[in-house]
Amino acid sequence: MKLKNRFANLAEERISQRVLYVLTGIAALIFVLFFSVGFYVPLAENPAFNAPLLTDALIVFMWILFGLTVLVMLLSVFHTVKTISVKQRVVNGIPTYRITTVVFGTTFVCLVLSFVFGSSDSMVINGATYADKFWLKASDMFVTSSLVLLLAAIGVTVFGATRYYRKRK
Repeated sequence: MKLKNRFANLAEERISQRVLYVLTGIAALIFVLFFSVGFYVPLAENPAFNAPLLTDALIVFMWILFGLTVLVMLLSVFHTVKTISVKQRVVNGIPTYRITTVVFGTTFVCLVLSFVFGSSDSMVINGATYADKFWLKASDMFVTSSLVLLLAAIGVTVFGATRYYRKRK
């Protein structure tokens, strides 16, 4: 039974590695093409600004990645909720269910709070005024949440690294 699980885990690991490599390759290719093909084409309205030719391709690629990320997240949450049992809430003395709940809750609360308290002041970018309050708050939410969660991850990593002691045999 253990051997079967080990092979299943190795197969899952290989699949996830290949998906990572393919996505990284596609992203690198799109970004190289974005910066090397027609990047310095002047904007028709104001020649002081660039209008890269492959901007639409980059935006479509980002939307596809965003959609796939949301889909995988929803499938993962559904699968976890459907398959978790009382026995799996603590694995090898680690409270996995509690950790999952705290991470999800913290991320959700961080997103909600950063949206509620986010700035909705209009901005002038490249001479254009952006005043849509929802999108200004949403962009502020993502920037603020990313920074807060990144700092939290760094803090938890440093804390964990300082508390990790190996037992000598």
